[in-house]
Amino acid sequence: MMRQDRFTEQAQQVLASSQEIVRQQRHSQWGVPHVLAALISLRGGLAEQVLSKLNVDMVRLRERVTHVLNTQAKLGYDVVQIYTTPEVVRMLEVANAEAERLKDEYVGVEHLLIAIAD
Repeated sequence: MMRQDRFTEQAQQVLASSQEIVRQQRHSQWGVPHVLAALISLRGGLAEQVLSKLNVDMVRLRERVTHVLNTQAKLGYDVVQIYTTPEVVRMLEVANAEAERLKDEYVGVEHLLIAIAD
């Protein structure tokens, strides 16, 4: 896993928020849908701005992501250990590579969004 100080403050917030969604939903695995849910929950955030410019229906996207999260298996107890899926590892690697390609010092929400789209 990459060092936390490699991410912008907002990207760190998104990743922390996505893990909180895992806990709230009582999922055992941290997946890309959790990260996307956290990204699009930032009202007026960069992800929402970009997706809106691409004519993405944000209400429909939020509903779809919520549906995906609600259909995942839930634990019968509070989450103690969060397991990272290989897809999240790959997403973080792609985000890091994208930041490097763009010669950005930090991995930001824009890199996370690009990685999710990849």
